Amino acid sequence: MLSCDNMPDNGKRTRQAVVQLAEQRDAELASWIANKVAFPSSMVDRIVPAMTDADFERLAALGVTDPNAVVCEAFSQ
Repeated sequence: MLSCDNMPDNGKRTRQAVVQLAEQRDAELASWIANKVAFPSSMVDRIVPAMTDADFERLAALGVTDPNAVVCEAFSQ
């Protein structure tokens, strides 16, 4: 389970929330999740500006027609 936010200790917090929710439903399921599912902590640092008509036109020129498409910022490190 990979959390894609910038909250500190997001893996630990997600594990806790998921296991607690599972415990309310099924103790065996909660135990299985706690022992078998990985919850790594991660950080996402990507700015996604609002799509423009020019962005959709650029994608269409590549053969992509997707109303849910996003073009991220131009960045590399």
